Amino acid sequence: MEAADTHTVGWDFGDGTTGTGDFTSHVWSDDGVYPIIVTVVDDDGGTDFLLSSIVISNVDPVMTSFSGDTVGNEGDNLSWSCGASDAGPVDTLTYGWQFSDGNSAVGPAASHVFVDNGSYNVTCTATDDDGGSVDSSMSVLVTNVSPSISASPGTSVQEGVPYSVVPGFSDPGVLDSHTWSGSFPAGVSLDSQTGSLAWTPGYADIGVHAMSLSLTDNDGGSDTLAWNLEVLLVDQDGDGMSDAWENEVGLDSSDASDGTADTDSDGRTGLDEFLAGTDPSVYDGPGVPVLDLPADGGELSDLQPALSVGNASSPNGDALSYGFEIYQDTSMTTLVATTAGVEEDATGTTSWELEVVLAEDTWYGWRSRASDDWTSGDWSDLWSFFYNTANDAPTVPVLESPVDGASFSEGDALALANATDPEGDAVVYEFRITDAAGVEVQGVTGVQEDGSGITSWAPGALLEATYHWTARAVDAEGASSAWAVEREILVVPEGGDDTGNDTGNDTGNDTGNDTGGDTGGDSGGDSGGDSGGDSGDDTGVGVPQDSGEDSGVGVPPDTGFVGGDDQLDEGLSLSPTGCGCAAVASRSHTTVLSLLFAVVIGFRRRWRSA
Repeated sequence: MEAADTHTVGWDFGDGTTGTGDFTSHVWSDDGVYPIIVTVVDDDGGTDFLLSSIVISNVDPVMTSFSGDTVGNEGDNLSWSCGASDAGPVDTLTYGWQFSDGNSAVGPAASHVFVDNGSYNVTCTATDDDGGSVDSSMSVLVTNVSPSISASPGTSVQEGVPYSVVPGFSDPGVLDSHTWSGSFPAGVSLDSQTGSLAWTPGYADIGVHAMSLSLTDNDGGSDTLAWNLEVLLVDQDGDGMSDAWENEVGLDSSDASDGTADTDSDGRTGLDEFLAGTDPSVYDGPGVPVLDLPADGGELSDLQPALSVGNASSPNGDALSYGFEIYQDTSMTTLVATTAGVEEDATGTTSWELEVVLAEDTWYGWRSRASDDWTSGDWSDLWSFFYNTANDAPTVPVLESPVDGASFSEGDALALANATDPEGDAVVYEFRITDAAGVEVQGVTGVQEDGSGITSWAPGALLEATYHWTARAVDAEGASSAWAVEREILVVPEGGDDTGNDTGNDTGNDTGNDTGGDTGGDSGGDSGGDSGGDSGDDTGVGVPQDSGEDSGVGVPPDTGFVGGDDQLDEGLSLSPTGCGCAAVASRSHTTVLSLLFAVVIGFRRRWRSA
């Protein structure tokens, strides 16, 4: 029997490599389907084999590195790199980049420019030749960059000549939108889309102007270009004024003298008006203040008086001050006080406190005017006021009629010449009638003044007697004058005049009977005498008619009183000379006549009683 064979085992892995041994291992360097052949050979040369296959799968690469910029500005060139490894040593790797703004790159290193600000993702992908891949990402913050203006504007231009600026700009944020704005004088036009600026300055623009152009992107970034532009004067006659302005306002652009002329009398020369931008033919001075207090025709009673006016107008808004004048008469011949430079009060009313002492109960005239730094305006109209710090009583009225000692009948009036009041107040009157003992028997208050200059009052009926009357004036403030000097009046019965009527009444009423009394009372002294002489009865005292007309009592020229037949009642007789009275040719005073009749009446009563 033969001894057992020995065997040798061999392996063919299908990738060009082999192995031996009963047990073995192998690493395929690439994916794929590989045949595996196992061959057994004994020591006698006998062989056998077994065929099989194996599927090797691809393994994705592994990212081993990734670095680069994480922040930057729009427009900057940013860069990154990445690296990967692959388990298949024969695999080759390729690299690709993706940027979240839609762009891409290849290679293990990349760079990119973001054209707008924002937050972006950057991704690197490594891929082997069998399609296996690996990727990695990072975030990149891109900041906005402001635009930049490029322009070189001119710095001077003559009035009336066009001026323009066409700027350029740059912005790394090529996706940004832009808006132009600026600061410049009125009249400058600007295209907000292109930044083009155009202006034709006039004479009013002469001088230096600050100019600026600004460009702003939609992300808030901006740039500003600033410069000064001087508008130059065109002045052929050298008067300092623009020729165009002179021609416009009616001056002569070839005559230098109009620069110093004041054609509108407001204190401003032609050059002043040009520099201020005002019209040399229009008055620019202050207006007339409106007089306020004291009112025209009013009264001023303050111990420290002040005058006030409503502020005047100022066409150019100039600061104003005020002047005041006070005169002692409305014809302005006597100046009492004056001032100037009173600063205007912002309340709208400006006042001046007088520093002079005004005379009491005196009329004054006052006026005011406003002034600016150039000129003074017109004076206001003159107003008048009455200065009165304390009320004064009116003057004593002058009694007019009846005269002192005159007779007075019912229906007669007491009359006075009107008083005057120092302040011009309205005046009323008081009348008073007193008897012989000084006791008031009648009176009245508040009698309105008569515009004729004579004021009167008719009292009520008074008993026959002697009275005194007086009057005084009272003003609207209640101040009263002294009483006028009293006058005496004799109240007699109604009828007759101051002589015959009064005496006839006294005689007829006191001594006559139904016949003589009526006749004497109604007809007066002459009638009483006639009745007594003709009838000779007991009704009266017979007095020849033609011997006492003036006195009202008939008296023979060379005899005393006589009765009709020299006889009295009840057997009593009275001789013509028995009364012991002289003949009376006239009456010098009513009291004498009254006394005479009283004597006659007394005798008659005694004769009758006897």
